[in-house]
Amino acid sequence: MRVKLVKCPGLDEAHVDDGATLGKLLDLVARSQGRNAADVSLLCRGRRLDSSRAAEPLPAVGISDGATAIVMVKTDAAGGVDAAAGAALRRQEALDRAERAARCLAERLGTDFDDDGAHLEIFNQSGQRVQLPPTDARGIALGYLLHAKAKRIIGHAQRRFLGLDVDDPWLSA
Repeated sequence: MRVKLVKCPGLDEAHVDDGATLGKLLDLVARSQGRNAADVSLLCRGRRLDSSRAAEPLPAVGISDGATAIVMVKTDAAGGVDAAAGAALRRQEALDRAERAARCLAERLGTDFDDDGAHLEIFNQSGQRVQLPPTDARGIALGYLLHAKAKRIIGHAQRRFLGLDVDDPWLSA
């Protein structure tokens, strides 16, 4: 029996015997996520299926061959901290990629890149200053820098394509 799984990174389908129980499917999904079967539940045909029905065969709980199930994983306090740390790590990696791209762009244009020279203040609609974590502020500043430099390169390429004088100070912004 084949079951399509949604929101289950690393496991798109589960293959189990025709007489398999819900517990066996939950164990298979839990192992792929590095969790206990008690932390995993499935949503299939509008029903939430968790370890309380683990002994029942799959057809008895509404899972047939080719069925689609959404995987839900419980997060405890430690898991939430791990998820927050993982999200922070992904943000930092994205920021590092943006910084490398900004450096590469700056080198291509022959300008200096000063990653500590950006000062960014953001205000909400009421005019109050919004306090951002330093990593997020750097990410926004780098995004703006990349956008401005890319816009300049595209404008330069368009002027060259149109045959306009690229060295004209009025056109080189």
